[in-house]
Amino acid sequence: MAISSIGVGSNLPLAELLDNLRTSEESKLTAITTRQKNVDARISAYGQLKNELTNVSTAAKALLEDAFDSMKATVVGSDFTATATTGALAGDYRIKVNTLATTQSLAMTGQASRTEGIGSGGKISFTINGQTKEIDLATTGTSLNDIVGAINGQEDLGVRATILNNGSDAPYQLILSTTKTGTDAAVTSISVSGNTELDTLMKFGSEDSTVTESAASNALLEINGVSISSQSNTVTNVLDGVTLTLKGTSEAGNSLSVSGDSQGVKDAIKTFVDRYNEVLKKVKQVTAFDVENQTMSALTGDSLARKIQTRMGDILNTTSGSGAFSMLSQIGIRTDPISGQLKIDDAVLSKALTEKPVDVQALFRGDSGVAAKAMAITEAFTDAKVGLLVTASEGASKQRKDLDRQYTSAQARIDAQVEIYRKQFAAMDAMVAQMNTTSSYLTQQLSLLGSQKS
Repeated sequence: MAISSIGVGSNLPLAELLDNLRTSEESKLTAITTRQKNVDARISAYGQLKNELTNVSTAAKALLEDAFDSMKATVVGSDFTATATTGALAGDYRIKVNTLATTQSLAMTGQASRTEGIGSGGKISFTINGQTKEIDLATTGTSLNDIVGAINGQEDLGVRATILNNGSDAPYQLILSTTKTGTDAAVTSISVSGNTELDTLMKFGSEDSTVTESAASNALLEINGVSISSQSNTVTNVLDGVTLTLKGTSEAGNSLSVSGDSQGVKDAIKTFVDRYNEVLKKVKQVTAFDVENQTMSALTGDSLARKIQTRMGDILNTTSGSGAFSMLSQIGIRTDPISGQLKIDDAVLSKALTEKPVDVQALFRGDSGVAAKAMAITEAFTDAKVGLLVTASEGASKQRKDLDRQYTSAQARIDAQVEIYRKQFAAMDAMVAQMNTTSSYLTQQLSLLGSQKS
């Protein structure tokens, strides 16, 4: 007889037994999955260490390249602000702002309606700094609303439009403003071809124009008595490496001082120390062993993690061949004897940067400086091709793929074995069902035979 589900024919718990056998067989996969999790944790830990070491390298590179060249701008007065880059030259300046740069504004004569078309079609031509750009109104309409939409829809036109309601009988005035300050950005002419009525309203730059102009102006300032003209209120190419942002005109002169940025250098050094400490924290985290619970971390006992810790200590042993300072401890950067991390004595560091900035720079810069040593050490672990962490991570990834193959193979063997069990159970189920049927038949016949004799 056909059996749709094992155990139905024999009334035995064969399905449950088969599930228990599968569970027993799949317990063999536990060792593989445990190893997979351990490898995944190692790969993740290698990645975290690589990121932390990269951060150290970045901080060291800043000290090596431009941190000691950073400049600051100090302004006395409220008529402008200033910023300085590494290309700035130290100096003191007296600055007087006479005129701010402004945009140009053009006001057309008022119209009774902002939605009624003015003529039909046409092309508006704008000339700015010798270049002409056109707007075709053939498909947009010619009302004031249409014209505003068409102008504002072209971001590179150099002009923005709006409508002013002046409250008169013909209140709606089209107002055009240039998007940039200065005379170079001003509109020199406007004309409309193919629409005489609109041309009469908008034409500008000719003697018969009815447009009212509020002219653009350049910023005018004096730096140490020298007159300067600028198209913008952001003045960038007058003092090397210095950007002035003009805010208002001056009744009296303001002062600007450009000098080395010792605070910027201190911040860069603190960043380097913080990044250094983060590496040590991460090494401690991924190699920790929980004595109470007897559990290991991803890289407990890993020789590469210990090597990172050792090599980071080598940075502190860097000695500079020139200058008054040969060790980090001499500028207030010392190792905490308990945590092993670096700590900064702010007073000592500030004094060193104030009194001997060149010597502090020599300690970090140069082929034998702290920054170069830190970059070389971190690169040995993080280099994309031969870095030790990269190589270790690639090896772990290969191991993970091998474990995946082992898992797939083992799973296939278990599935095959369980299928054998299922077929054996199904055969037994059918046989027991047949025996039960035969037994029932015989019992029935014997019962009938007994009743006939009686």
